[in-house]
Amino acid sequence: MSNEYHYTVRVADMFHYQDRSEEYELGEFESCGKAIEKCQDLMAEYLPTKTTGQRSVEELMEDWWKSGEEPYIVTNDPNCKFSASDYLREACEKFVRENGGSR
Repeated sequence: MSNEYHYTVRVADMFHYQDRSEEYELGEFESCGKAIEKCQDLMAEYLPTKTTGQRSVEELMEDWWKSGEEPYIVTNDPNCKFSASDYLREACEKFVRENGGSR
């Protein structure tokens, strides 16, 4: 990587929250945008596994908080920000809207 910033995506296991031994590295990326894209891709895998029946945004979020995976970016770039919970909440709201669940 030739630029001055480094972007590493790590993934925390929410079931073992704050237990670093349960985390893994997803990879190193050349830009903040690519790191965020990888985080979003991982989060996008969550919803299709939780779509049995009509579920509310809060139910989907609660499931994630209990047993999902949280990607985060380790970087020295102060402008590179990603919030897995914010991203997932928006995705859940859209999913519920489009699939007739409850808010």
